[in-house]
Amino acid sequence: MIVADQKRFRAYQNLIEELLSCEKGQEKDVLKSNQDLIDEELIQILLSEADKVSSQGNEFVSNLMLSIAVCIGEELDSISSTIDRKKIENLDRQQKQNYLKFLLQILEVTAESQGRKESIYPMMMDNLDKLDSSFTEILRQWGVDVLSENKSEDAESLAAILVEFGNLISQFHAGDKANNIEIAIVCHKMALTVFERDKYPFDWSTTQNNLGTAFFYRINGNRAANVEKAIAAYNEALKTLKQVPLPQQWVAIKYNLANAYRHRIRGERSENLEQAIEAYTEALSGYTRDTSPLDWARIKNYLGNIYYERIKGDRGQNLEKAIEFYNAALEVITARINPTEWATIQNNLGNAFRNRTKGNEAENLEQAINVYKQALGVYTSNTYPEEWAMTQNNLGNAFRHRLYGDTAENIEQAINAYRAALQVITREACAKEWAMTQNNLGNAYRNRIEGNQFENLERAIAAYNKALQVITRETFPQQWATIQNNLGHAYRSRIKGSQPENIQQAMRAYKKALSVYNRRDFPQEWATTQNYLHSVSYVKAQSNRPQSLKSTICSNLLYQY
Repeated sequence: MIVADQKRFRAYQNLIEELLSCEKGQEKDVLKSNQDLIDEELIQILLSEADKVSSQGNEFVSNLMLSIAVCIGEELDSISSTIDRKKIENLDRQQKQNYLKFLLQILEVTAESQGRKESIYPMMMDNLDKLDSSFTEILRQWGVDVLSENKSEDAESLAAILVEFGNLISQFHAGDKANNIEIAIVCHKMALTVFERDKYPFDWSTTQNNLGTAFFYRINGNRAANVEKAIAAYNEALKTLKQVPLPQQWVAIKYNLANAYRHRIRGERSENLEQAIEAYTEALSGYTRDTSPLDWARIKNYLGNIYYERIKGDRGQNLEKAIEFYNAALEVITARINPTEWATIQNNLGNAFRNRTKGNEAENLEQAINVYKQALGVYTSNTYPEEWAMTQNNLGNAFRHRLYGDTAENIEQAINAYRAALQVITREACAKEWAMTQNNLGNAYRNRIEGNQFENLERAIAAYNKALQVITRETFPQQWATIQNNLGHAYRSRIKGSQPENIQQAMRAYKKALSVYNRRDFPQEWATTQNYLHSVSYVKAQSNRPQSLKSTICSNLLYQY
């Protein structure tokens, strides 16, 4: 984690030391006395340090740091709420009355229509200007006042309406999505002040599940902290169901929990995926192909995704399991009945075949190309632009590694696919996907046979540098190291400019990659990159030798890409 202001970085470190050494329960007091240091950067430093101490075997301190990060996330939410309250104070009386009038009207329509979208969404569309942070705070204040004043039955009825409205606005696609989710979170939190676990176990569980889903899709706040809150809410919901058996609700929550673990940022990635596999498998036990074919097939697809990403176990076996799950899902989800889902699973299946280690490699790549093309029969650049672009990118990867056909033509096909993808996905809308496609395009140009080699290498370097504008060491360290290696290869082969300068640039790139690829965590990548670095270092060392000797050495030098 790099912080530009070293003085502030030291202040962060001092605060972290104080938080770790203070008595249990005093963390919030320490944070209150250091309000000027409470920000997203502090959370990122804590997460980075937690990973470091975890890798050193100190799980206790690592978990303590993660807990503090969650606490800081909550403190940031509190600060945000304070800002919202100040905004409310700046509203005049008429403005407050307009917000409150709209709130009461929308809750009344929600109750009378029994949550019918056809009745509620038009009203929301007519009042998009009121669905903002001020509305969220007025809703919070109104909820606290009204729910505390009403008798038990009235409070229960109001809480049920809040849950319904919270679900509706979280699914409302117009307006500001971030504000919509904040409103949903307030609704569910207010309802939970009424639906106590022991008295209303079903409502408690349902609302905790809704709250978890709202946090999972939350846009505001720290993403890692939001996923942790989602997991905590899902686990709270499941605790109740141990006492009140509700099989279908249990299955639904297990499904949500699995999804949260799959996308979890904190903790060991390998363990998170194992947790996801366990939860998806348990969720699958609640469905059969005969009684709930679509749900059964969707979970099969998700299990395929997890096994495709799985770190533990044998890579080859994991990919075979992924292919098995995808094929099972495709037995139910067909192009005729569910074309878009079918295309998604075909794309997933293509990825598994493209990376498959068993069977004939050439045939696996042909299978991948075939299913990508089938997916593109459904996805078009107009109807499903992002999905179309991602499938084009995958198709490009398959053509770039294709063993059948003419190599030069395959690389041209790959370049065309990457270019097509980049006509649709933009850095602004899909930053990471855009960057990785730029990296893939760079690889294709670096290995291109047709065209001018001089220009091909310049295009490759330009594409890698574009990718590195988004993929940084802090945000995506492994991908960043991979692109640095690729950039090193391009400079190693570069024709333009002076050779000594190009060799120096290659060495810089390889050294950057090695700042991530250490011997312990990435032994294979470390060894390979060390080989690259030694190779260019050797070339540099020979640059001052007599020309005849240098020619002999260079002619015998082997360099592997």
